[in-house]
Amino acid sequence: MVRKDLALYGKKLEESPFNNQMRLVLLKRGSKQPLYLMLLTQDLRLFALYEKLSERIQKLPVSLPLLLQHLLGCLEQDHGLELVAIALVSLWASRDGLTERDLYGILATWKELSGADIDLEEAIHAGRRAGGYPMAPFFDFLRSLRGLLRACGSPAEPPGSRLHLYGTPLRTAVEKRYLRKPGLDRTAHVLLAAHWWKLCDPDGSRSFRNCEAESLTALPYHLVQSGCLDILASLLTDLRVVSAHVRLCLLPSLSEPYALYEGAVGSEHDETVASFRAFLQRNMDLVSQNPSLLLQQAANEPESSALCWQAQAELCGNGRRFLKWINKPQEAQESMSLVLPLPATPSSVSVSPSGSLAAVGTVEGTIHLLDMKTGQEQKSLLSNCDGISACVFLSETSVCLGAFDGRLELWSVREGCRLMGSDAHKAQVTDCCISSDSRLLATVSLDGFIKLWESGRDCWTRERDCTCPLNGVTFHPADQLVATGGWDRTVTVLDVNDMSVVSEMKGHDAAIRCISFSSVGNVLAAGSLAGTICLWSWREAVALCTFVAHSGCVAAARFLPGGKLITAGEDAKVQLWTGRLGELWSTLQPPALSAALCAAPSPDGSRLAVGYHSDDVWVYHQPWRSGVDPTHCKGNRVAVCSLAWLDNLFLVGGSNDGSLYIWNTSDLPPSCLHKLQGHERAVTGLAVCKNLVASTSDDFTVRLWLTETLRPSSATDTSISPLATLRGHTAGVTCCAFGLDGCYLATGGKDRALFLWDVKDPSQKTPTVWRSLPFCHRDWISTCAWTGPVLLSGSHDCTVCLWDPQTGKCLRVFLGHQSPICGVTSENGHVISVDREGMLVAWDLQGVEKTRFLAHPGRANHCAGFRDQTEGKTCMLAVAGSDGTVNIWKPLTMEQPQVLSGHSAAVCGVAVSPASSSFLTIAKDKTARLWALRQKDGGVKGLPEHRGVITAVAWSPEGEFAVSGGEHGELTLWQEGKAVTTAKTGSRCISALAFTSPHTVLVASDGISLWSINTSECEAGTGGLTQKTLLLPAGKASVLSACVPVPGGPVVLGLTDGALLVIGLSAANFWKSKRKKMSWSYGDHVCFDISASKEGILHVWDSRKNPCLFKMRMTHSGKLREEENSEPIPWEPRRPSIWVTVVRLVEEKFLFYADSEGALWTQTRQEQEGVENSGWVLERWHRRKIHDDQITALHILGDRIVTASRDRDVKIWDRSTMKLLGQFRCHAPISHLEPCPWADPSPRFIAGDTLGNIYFLEWTSLSA
Repeated sequence: MVRKDLALYGKKLEESPFNNQMRLVLLKRGSKQPLYLMLLTQDLRLFALYEKLSERIQKLPVSLPLLLQHLLGCLEQDHGLELVAIALVSLWASRDGLTERDLYGILATWKELSGADIDLEEAIHAGRRAGGYPMAPFFDFLRSLRGLLRACGSPAEPPGSRLHLYGTPLRTAVEKRYLRKPGLDRTAHVLLAAHWWKLCDPDGSRSFRNCEAESLTALPYHLVQSGCLDILASLLTDLRVVSAHVRLCLLPSLSEPYALYEGAVGSEHDETVASFRAFLQRNMDLVSQNPSLLLQQAANEPESSALCWQAQAELCGNGRRFLKWINKPQEAQESMSLVLPLPATPSSVSVSPSGSLAAVGTVEGTIHLLDMKTGQEQKSLLSNCDGISACVFLSETSVCLGAFDGRLELWSVREGCRLMGSDAHKAQVTDCCISSDSRLLATVSLDGFIKLWESGRDCWTRERDCTCPLNGVTFHPADQLVATGGWDRTVTVLDVNDMSVVSEMKGHDAAIRCISFSSVGNVLAAGSLAGTICLWSWREAVALCTFVAHSGCVAAARFLPGGKLITAGEDAKVQLWTGRLGELWSTLQPPALSAALCAAPSPDGSRLAVGYHSDDVWVYHQPWRSGVDPTHCKGNRVAVCSLAWLDNLFLVGGSNDGSLYIWNTSDLPPSCLHKLQGHERAVTGLAVCKNLVASTSDDFTVRLWLTETLRPSSATDTSISPLATLRGHTAGVTCCAFGLDGCYLATGGKDRALFLWDVKDPSQKTPTVWRSLPFCHRDWISTCAWTGPVLLSGSHDCTVCLWDPQTGKCLRVFLGHQSPICGVTSENGHVISVDREGMLVAWDLQGVEKTRFLAHPGRANHCAGFRDQTEGKTCMLAVAGSDGTVNIWKPLTMEQPQVLSGHSAAVCGVAVSPASSSFLTIAKDKTARLWALRQKDGGVKGLPEHRGVITAVAWSPEGEFAVSGGEHGELTLWQEGKAVTTAKTGSRCISALAFTSPHTVLVASDGISLWSINTSECEAGTGGLTQKTLLLPAGKASVLSACVPVPGGPVVLGLTDGALLVIGLSAANFWKSKRKKMSWSYGDHVCFDISASKEGILHVWDSRKNPCLFKMRMTHSGKLREEENSEPIPWEPRRPSIWVTVVRLVEEKFLFYADSEGALWTQTRQEQEGVENSGWVLERWHRRKIHDDQITALHILGDRIVTASRDRDVKIWDRSTMKLLGQFRCHAPISHLEPCPWADPSPRFIAGDTLGNIYFLEWTSLSA
């Protein structure tokens, strides 16, 4: 190696016996390292004299580190210590090296500063005024530096190329020699930051218009390293910097500076920086596709945000139009997902065991590996499969792929190579999963087989033929069990050891599409092709609940580690469910803050009385969510331990001092009718039947009172005495409850005994013990309640027992609580109990646990069940806690889900990270979304105006009001972009809306009705929508399309049976098309679109597959008269599955078709001489793809075209050139869009999406 290197320059070392210079070299300790020999020969070639060569060899250091230090010292002797130090440390600090120009600029700045301690501002100013470094010394130093770098292994590159500190030894040598001087590394980063800043902002205006891509990406790193975090924050919150990244196609790389900043500041982050980062995450996909939308999206942020006012400052006065979001949220939207665009349609997804890596398989056979923290793609692998239908990580380094042709392949993630392949199934592999111990791999296929494989091997160990195609498979998180679901609508749980059936769950409404065990393993969720989710207690094969989760197929259902359930479906929705029964309906917050000890609902369920430790009693009123102020029943500020209602007006309370209080709640404020000394100690329980009131106490007694004596009367408190005193308990009595017929009274106490008293006729005979159950619990009995003819008891021994009073036998023991029971009730065949820790558990009467959740975050003291009349007699449960609050739950109702918007097409897969609450979803819009769930604020949020798809929207004639209708029959009135009021029109969806006057709305839902708008009620906020007239009751046919030819005029409706219905202004005039009276006849034709020309001619369109035009005119009598015969228009879609969604004919000459694939078809009628009304020609159609999914709205507004689509976009086009002028992206696929009829230079629109969101948009510009 030495000979060859020196021979290149015509030199050599002596190797004679008396002067063996080669031997001197090889005796060096570092001669075993090639780099040492290269550096040594370079030193000898450049610096040694022939006469002193041997002496030079002997003086050279013996090891590589020492030799590198020697060479650096030689550089310093030739060019100066400070120059070499600044240059080498700058190269060390740069991540990607420096060009000669960059190094020259840094040295020039350093020379201008004269080596003093510097900060960034000084360095930037010095860089702008620097006169330059002398060229001759610089190039002399550069030549020496390149020689050293080349000798250290840097590849030979042409002059002007980038300089790197190539290799670890040289970098280590630089660190040891120069970084011992404190602050030199920071100085280098400051010089680099100043240099990149100068190139980003060459004119010093902070406009960043002429910046370079490299400088823009390199600057943030050096600002962090130099400690200039405030300057970096100002950079990351400057919309002009974001605009520069967009202009240079660097927007994806902008996520790194935000990550660097957050990592540097820790928990003390800047909220403005966080808002900018969230904004970019939400809009990265849209702005990358259309950079001109950056300012619009920023201007549509909340008015108080820096993004908004910076964007408005840029837009102000430049005349540039944009789509302004009028009713935009005024709170910053939290970004929950990161969008990852994919080159092909994804078909499967999986997350590695550590949660750091995700694999996304596509229909083209490519697997993309994504970083779960940053969302960046690490690599992609091209498999031999014809398409990947399923995938799963076997370990951190290997992933298993299932193909559409039934093949399995195992790939190494690190090396990117295939490890093995096998023809596993005869049909498509529909799902695969790995066991919790990573030992077994399960695959299922449309061939009906489930196969178990040893992880990492290509031979199966066990299989089972399930006789029907299978769609899903999942392992139990703990036991050796595996579950499958398929086309037979059955979920089967198998033992992995012998593939025997452990449990079968049947009765689903459609084929099973996906299944998942909860993290605990006690619940199994099954999603069907019909869109329903069924939660099972799989061991008992008992369905806990079934609910409709999606419109269309449920593509995925996965439990998160915390117990929540994530579902995704064909309706493009991703929804987060609680994963169990139980909906928090309201939280009652008292004016005072002492502990709530007891609660009692009124018999009609309209009021709830709560007793407090030191604040007497407060009575809350329906509706629970309205915030109606409670009324105060005053006492003596003594703890109220028990409450009961005599009827809906009179309330009885028992206090800690043994007193009984009776209040008349109809008075304001409630008046205290009586105060009785009922017991010697605290009154612990109260119960009421028709004629009797029972009270229990710590004084070991139970007392019976006649109801009549406790009502308003002239009797004094001292004259009211108990009817009877029942004795038998040997310790304090804690609870009591009357049977449903009032004949028996059950009491329980601290003596662990239950007594059943015969109280059929207490005025005639003394009540006696009918049945005693001594020692029926191992600790105090704290609560009891009747459920039909049987009795429930709850105890401090953490159990609930069901008793047969006739025999005294315990029918069932309900286990599951970990702390003492504080309340028990029954409802519709269910037992519901709450313990002191606030845990609510519900069972059916067979002992199957139906739900479990924390009903109160603090210590719970009592619970009471009742039926809410305003909620359809739904079972409600009030839980009183020591923090003073009362939570009202619907314990047997599934809570409404949190809808996660983002995807614009069917979601086809979900993968959950085992290590966190993050998860990944894939959809047919060719995107993957990385979701990171954050804790939501406590309390109950108000429900939105619409809880489902927007099915109709309409404007009033003058644009003062707008209305929107939803799939659940909600009608919402809007004024100036704000929701005024919402009314329920019926159980069906609202299929059409139209204004018949400025204050009258026609609604097609359960029949056709007119609703009036009361402007005075709108201004007062007390309502505003009232049903005026039911024009037509619900029939067999529903409304399919609607048109108002003249704003505020008669309404033309197209029905599903083909009939045309005209509703006149008087709301009593109807005209309906008759069968066979016109060329348009219902039964033969179905109208899917109606529009009107400026001349008042109605264009009625029939058949989406092959549209046919019928022209009609409305007569003065309110009837439709055909202008001419039907006009068939030849049109041939590219595929049979394509249909026309919207049609517009303008000026009887220009025809526009919008189709189900997002294409716009246009044709212009060609006038021919001598031929009147020339027909339409098939060959003249011009097709242009303008959306990625079905077009749902098309409007021609003068020289502009407005379209909306299920791809979530509203677009405005120039009609003549079809140039895109404006674009707005909604949160979900757009279902309806209508322009405001009022002529205005700034057009306004109302749009509704499939998640129930309403958007008011204005095409406008900002004036100076």
